[in-house]
Amino acid sequence: MNLPHPKGRLPIVGDLASLTPGHAIQDAMRQARELGPVFTRKIFNQEIVFVGRLDLVEELSDETRFAKHVGPGLQRLRPMIGDGLFSAYNDEPNWAKAHDLLIPAFAMSNMRMYHPTMLEVSRRLIRHWDKANGPVDVPGDMTRMTLDTIGLAGFKFDFESFERDEPHPFVEAMVRCLAWAQEQGRHIPGMDFLYRKGSERYKNDIAFVNGIVDDVIASRRGDTSQDDLLGLMLNNGVLDEENIRNQIVTFLIAGHETTSGALSFALYYLAKNPAALANAQAEVDALWGDADPDPSYEDIGKLRYVRQVLNEALRLWPTAPAFMREAKQDTTLGGVPVHKGQPVVVLTPVLHRDPVWGDNVEAFDPERFSPERESARPADAFKPFGTGERACIGRQFALHEATMLLGMLIHRFRFVDHADYQLEIKETLTIKPEGFTLEIRPRTERRKAQTVAAQREEVTGRIDAAVTVLHGSNLGNAKYVAGQVASALSGFGAEVRQGSLDSAIEALGERVVLVAASYNGKPTDDAVEFVRWLETTPDLSGVSYAVLGVGDRNWADTYQRVPTHIDELLEAAGATRIVDRGEVDASGDQGTAVEDFVRTLASELITSPGAAPVSNDEVRFLTGDVTDALYAGHEMSAMTVLESRELAAGKWFLKVRLPEGVTYRTADHLTVLPSNPADLVTRACTLLHLDPDAVVSVRGKLPIDRPLTVRTLLTHFVELQDELTPAQVEVLAANNPCPPEKTALQTATGRILDLIERFPALRETLPFEVFLSLLPALRPRHYSISSSALAQPGEADLMISVTPHGIASNHLASLRPGDVLRGRVAPCRNAFRQQADVPVIMVGAGTGLAPFRGAIIDRPLLGRTEPALCYFGCQTPDDYLHRAELEAGDVSMRPVFSRAPERGLKYVQHRVLAEEQEVWELLEQGAYVYVCGDAKGMAPGVREAFQTVYRKHTGATDEEAAAWLADLVNTDRYVEDVY
Repeated sequence: MNLPHPKGRLPIVGDLASLTPGHAIQDAMRQARELGPVFTRKIFNQEIVFVGRLDLVEELSDETRFAKHVGPGLQRLRPMIGDGLFSAYNDEPNWAKAHDLLIPAFAMSNMRMYHPTMLEVSRRLIRHWDKANGPVDVPGDMTRMTLDTIGLAGFKFDFESFERDEPHPFVEAMVRCLAWAQEQGRHIPGMDFLYRKGSERYKNDIAFVNGIVDDVIASRRGDTSQDDLLGLMLNNGVLDEENIRNQIVTFLIAGHETTSGALSFALYYLAKNPAALANAQAEVDALWGDADPDPSYEDIGKLRYVRQVLNEALRLWPTAPAFMREAKQDTTLGGVPVHKGQPVVVLTPVLHRDPVWGDNVEAFDPERFSPERESARPADAFKPFGTGERACIGRQFALHEATMLLGMLIHRFRFVDHADYQLEIKETLTIKPEGFTLEIRPRTERRKAQTVAAQREEVTGRIDAAVTVLHGSNLGNAKYVAGQVASALSGFGAEVRQGSLDSAIEALGERVVLVAASYNGKPTDDAVEFVRWLETTPDLSGVSYAVLGVGDRNWADTYQRVPTHIDELLEAAGATRIVDRGEVDASGDQGTAVEDFVRTLASELITSPGAAPVSNDEVRFLTGDVTDALYAGHEMSAMTVLESRELAAGKWFLKVRLPEGVTYRTADHLTVLPSNPADLVTRACTLLHLDPDAVVSVRGKLPIDRPLTVRTLLTHFVELQDELTPAQVEVLAANNPCPPEKTALQTATGRILDLIERFPALRETLPFEVFLSLLPALRPRHYSISSSALAQPGEADLMISVTPHGIASNHLASLRPGDVLRGRVAPCRNAFRQQADVPVIMVGAGTGLAPFRGAIIDRPLLGRTEPALCYFGCQTPDDYLHRAELEAGDVSMRPVFSRAPERGLKYVQHRVLAEEQEVWELLEQGAYVYVCGDAKGMAPGVREAFQTVYRKHTGATDEEAAAWLADLVNTDRYVEDVY
């Protein structure tokens, strides 16, 4: 590109002389004002294009043409954060694995789980400010608060920042690392010896940070809970421990630096703009009155103006002030040629001052983010969290946390700008105000909580009709909203049926409410087929419908895209719209939006105006078994065992009849809830001197609604075989009165019953309630269905590996025909469903063969004749499951036996490489690859084998082969279902 650049460019050093140390972003903003919103800057041998113009950012946000570029700044951080979400290259497989695993944890529906921790840490800061005798360090205290929040909510690690006079050593080391990475950008290439001392300190700081994180991980080994980010990563077998460490450090950096900066800028602008502060005070007073608030989760969505304050602060000073994009192929940008891989920096503060924002772009005006002005503005004009699938995964977490704290601070304190502070920007990886302090004084002018804001007309009457409520939901929020809608309509007397959108193809019903979300701008997994069906324009002239779209304005690019599309398709198919499409913003006042939609919808559906409504008083009749609430909570149904037999040593086969109306698709999973075996329960009762038939009443974490026997409690509700964590062992030690045993117990490891046997003093002194508190709730297990939905739609087969301490595998293997198990069908990823009309390569090991058996049975039923290979690994020929059946089909089975190798081939990847010519020919024909089984050993080996095949047949480098495989993954031609 022939673009303007700073004056005075010199040989070798380029534009280095035009920069001020520590002011890279501010210099770029100044240069944008001088040179225009598109310019280049060259430092030594590296020249980069900077862009801040809306039309060009809109092009760069096109995911089909551009992708994230990991620029020099992030590359310099990779020794610290490796292939974490923030710094991973697009072709590194851990990015997609971690993203798919963690994105549900950051969904708005999960903010309820993190809300109490956020509230507790917010109160720590408020208590700290209550005690302040002088000015408070705003950025410093915001950093303490956000660090403690991400530590506790994400990893159950408390930095106790407000209990320290100095920052936690972890923070000091992390800040030095960030500063050094930034400083490296000015180092003279090839002169590393000049910076040896700083480099050594950088390595030592990284080792210190890694050591602390490794200790956090070690403390959680054996803890099977998945109620935080670390639990999810440790207990899903998707990520190795090195990558888990990388993700933790990434979250600790990005999860507190950006949020603390956003809060600091917001407080600065409120202190300088009394009119905006007064508006925010009026909002929090109307919600919380003159009492100290105990904000509910729902309260935070009602702080609309407070959120506008945050957004406007992020507009002026986005705390992650730039992101980089690169061209996926040779293309153009603004009509100018751009070659593949060429990096472009989006300078976010310049974009946020584009003319689309109005005339006075430097003025602080939260009204820019009123719903009306926000919806009228192009989505790509506001990019504080980056763009596309590589945008900040934790934005909802950050905004919920920041909105709550800012609202509480506005409600409680007056902000006194005692030093007439003039904004100075500190730049590290992020930006924040430098040296910003405020005097904090209690507010005395708070008003009573107001209730005049929402005087809504009451809707009365009955709906004497059937209504179908359908959901399209990947992360659970839309399904939750659909349940709220269904419950409300039932309250008006409607006969309500619920289900997924895909379950209603060809069967919409006369009156239907469709609650739908978008997932990366596309239909959710349970709505894909439904949308395809609607796109065929079926005749729906007899259907009356209403659409409620669930989304999040933080993802402005795709907000309400799919609900809008569904609404338009239904109208085009001749259906009659009952009410206009409703919108729910998950990061706004979701509860009120749902209530308003239901009120409007009910007023149209009521058939008996003025009739007495259905009572909302809850009267619970306790019928059925004590486990019914447990199974209902997991959405489990009773399934009858039809067949049970041993397939091979340690491998079991089970066939179950699905309940009436329950269906599945080939490759789906069956989620089952096991029970502890009778001998294990008896052992526990014997060790603790418990009468198994004694009746106890338990309240707390377990879904128990009535008294029950000890035997029932230990059989159906708690895990008895989990390894104890060090913290749990400490509890046992604290309850052991024998000094030698107490000392030995403090370093012991194992399962709880084993430890009680090894340290007999516990048998006499361990209280049952303490014992129970150490046992997590019995959790469901997931098994791939091994049968064909076409061949036996009402029956599901399972292949089970029976392990010594496997509660679920032993439970299932103990079942006999006529027995009942509790389970539910869980859909697999749509991408794992085999594509028609293309060659297929299947790779699995052990019971990873399960989904492939179903797909192989499907092939003749679907008339598929395209080539298909199935590489299958097991220990010996005797472990070759369903051999005769599988080899009778048209798929070429390629077994390998690790304990009886043939031709020296021990594992599946070895046979793939031995037959690489045939594999390559199928790949050249467009073959899809499906991998199922072990995530730690097999899956990486298979990935490397396919890259080796590519290198051999193309002469590609390692990097090019990795990029090729990443492209297959991104286009769903290489799909894993590993565990």
